Amino acid sequence: MNQVISRIKRIGIYLLAMSIGILCFFPFYWIISLSFRSKSAIFEMPPKIISTSFTLDNYIQAFNENNIGRFLFNSLYVVIISVSIAIFLASLAAYALAKLDVKGKATIKKILVSTQAFPIIVILVPLYFLTRFLNIYNSHASLVIPYVAEQISICTLLLIGYFSNVHQNLIEAAALDGCDRLDIFLKIVLPLSLPGVAACAIFSFISLWQEFLLASTFLNKQELYTLTVGLSTFRGQHDTDWGGLMATSVIIALPSLVMFSFAQNYFINNMAGGIKE
Repeated sequence: MNQVISRIKRIGIYLLAMSIGILCFFPFYWIISLSFRSKSAIFEMPPKIISTSFTLDNYIQAFNENNIGRFLFNSLYVVIISVSIAIFLASLAAYALAKLDVKGKATIKKILVSTQAFPIIVILVPLYFLTRFLNIYNSHASLVIPYVAEQISICTLLLIGYFSNVHQNLIEAAALDGCDRLDIFLKIVLPLSLPGVAACAIFSFISLWQEFLLASTFLNKQELYTLTVGLSTFRGQHDTDWGGLMATSVIIALPSLVMFSFAQNYFINNMAGGIKE
């Protein structure tokens, strides 16, 4: 009797897990499905879960008529520059906090942690006036600077954990061989922590790739739009190009999805290592 009850519970858990999985997966499937349908097939009633029509017109139109190629370049340009600067500065800060005798180290860590408690919308208005004051409003620099500032704190906190795991004996041996602090960082600490640095870079890339609030606030020239802001170009005064909208949504999701799929175990294991500290 107990075995029967246990089996029923196990089957119930599997069915619940499958139901949750289907609910989570279906929106992604629906977006992908609509992106390959013709305009008439998108609005057919009743809607078909599996469509017999297949077309690439939505993707071709998105690139040829809606300038998605330019938006894609803008997104890559802004995100790659922001991630590169943030990881570089965060690596230096994490090295100092993890391995050097810095006064107020505990206080600095608390300040970095406290910055994560405030959503970006809280400082949106000050950032707007700052970009106006610096005369960088409506330029990619107005995104790069806030993006870098946003990612430095979380990346520094994560990298402190990786750098702390580098054995102190290696650093002392390098110092005895005549290496200065910068050489120790570049030749000892950084190479041994590259998996953690790569995990932070992936984390930052995914976070910034899908960012919309700052991009929609600081950019109003269409030629400067990133992909997330470029979605607005598919919405007209009287109608919306749902096919192009779905195709662009797939393009936005694809880099993060591919990157995370190929590096899933690597990413999770190294992120856990940084957070553990």
